[in-house]
Amino acid sequence: MTLVRLFGLAIVANFAIGEAAAQSIIDLKGTWVGTFQGIMDGPAAHHPVPDAPGSKPAGRFHLGEQPFTFKIEGQDGRRFWGTVGSPHRAERLMGSVSMDGKSMYMVDDDGYLDGTVVNATTVEICYRQVGSGTNGVSCGSIQKQ
Repeated sequence: MTLVRLFGLAIVANFAIGEAAAQSIIDLKGTWVGTFQGIMDGPAAHHPVPDAPGSKPAGRFHLGEQPFTFKIEGQDGRRFWGTVGSPHRAERLMGSVSMDGKSMYMVDDDGYLDGTVVNATTVEICYRQVGSGTNGVSCGSIQKQ
């Protein structure tokens, strides 16, 4: 087999893999819910302040657990948008799914969320916020309703 022919087969295989990945993008539109466990330094909009009921002190940090609802209003291919909210606050959310369809990268009003698609109805997500007097990390999984 000639080098040109091998190169051509490699290009065709690459396009086929790209098409398969594009077809495996999760349908995110709808409502997703789950509980997140967080560790915060400073007051946090979604997690109670350190002396609030349900909060646990951990040295200078506080631990919280909150239900969250993700409402994905629109999706165009890998890009999506909507809101994320707890009982304390709602924020705008936008993101994109990676080319392989397994990872998600999002931002809300003041932080970053990274997700891993587990299956068509479950996504694991971790949130990070730094600055404005509050630092925190919160992780959980959401299920499509």
